Amino acid sequence: MEKVLKNNLNGQENTYKLMFSLVRSELRREENNAYCSDEISDEVLRKLYCISNAHDIAHYISSALYRNRIGTNSKIYTKFVDKQMLAVYRYETMKCAIDEICSTLGKHMIRYVLLKGAAIRPYYPEEWLRSSCDIDILVHEEDLNVAVKALVQDNGYTTDNKVNYHDVSLFSKSGVHLELHYNIKEHMDNIDRLLSDVWNYTYKDADVGYRYIQEKEFFAFHTIAHMSYHFVNGGCGIKPFIDLYVIQNKMTYDEKKLREYCRRCKIERFYDNVMYLMQVWFCDKKHTEVSLKMENYILSGGVYGSSENKIVVSYSKRGGKLGYLFSKVFISYDLLSVKHPVLKKHKWLTPIFQVRRWMSSLRVGRIKHLLREEKSVYSNSEDDIVEMRAFLKELGL
Repeated sequence: MEKVLKNNLNGQENTYKLMFSLVRSELRREENNAYCSDEISDEVLRKLYCISNAHDIAHYISSALYRNRIGTNSKIYTKFVDKQMLAVYRYETMKCAIDEICSTLGKHMIRYVLLKGAAIRPYYPEEWLRSSCDIDILVHEEDLNVAVKALVQDNGYTTDNKVNYHDVSLFSKSGVHLELHYNIKEHMDNIDRLLSDVWNYTYKDADVGYRYIQEKEFFAFHTIAHMSYHFVNGGCGIKPFIDLYVIQNKMTYDEKKLREYCRRCKIERFYDNVMYLMQVWFCDKKHTEVSLKMENYILSGGVYGSSENKIVVSYSKRGGKLGYLFSKVFISYDLLSVKHPVLKKHKWLTPIFQVRRWMSSLRVGRIKHLLREEKSVYSNSEDDIVEMRAFLKELGL
């Protein structure tokens, strides 16, 4: 477990401190005098680029470097500028797509809720700062098929009509990826009991006909719940912590109500820990032993966490390596029924579809992937499992 939880950042601590300081200065739109220096080396800029790009926040750094007049004469700075231009382009493309999607849903009298980045983006100093790789929109499950058909016919979206655990994927002609949700559950019983009631925590937008808006406390809860899901699947990246900073500083919400939501779903301790780490990164709080472990776990994983982290977490929660491998061979009925909806009416077919799943895994590429995964499982010691289990317990997960 040492390679996951100990300080394994290869002497890059100062680069991370610089990165968080620049992100904070960009969020606050202020000059960061502590780091205003034309003497910053190309080596530091190169490290800063590699780290920030791995977490999809290089565009923040680009803007902050320009604002603080740091390193703008370096050739490496042009890499940051390229990422900023790409972020602006992605934002403009998605903004147009969101407008068209909302117009179509409204035209067909389909109620909808903007989720995640699409909902929080207006609270950022510049909307393009809140980049994302897709658009998340929620509709009622009974409206899903009508919504998909409308977007295909009216806007030229394409889809394979595959119904995932909580969404259907559609793609525009310009390559925009839309995740059209019919629920926001995460396949975690503790948080799904509240996430499944999302529509009870929305209100009608007075300005846009069929748009509904999440209550701010529930929006914050959804952010934290989604982080907990990613955290037990290898890591959650830095961007959700930036969202929490924006929520705390730009949204007016009832903290007691948010805490009660977290308490009901047994993630109150996790909530406290992520908020504390957010304050370490962006508000000059001092590290604790737990926050330092969290930081190392997150920073070692990139935007979506690492497969190594995910594997260690998985078999620590499943009672060891054999339990983990068993779960890979026999997936739950709930997940299998999402892939094969016929099972919802004919549960007795479950063993047949388990065997069908095994047969589909015999593809050469899939076998190689499974062998790599098995090798990764057995490369970790039992001490890794014990330490990870203790770490998750500290976080309330």
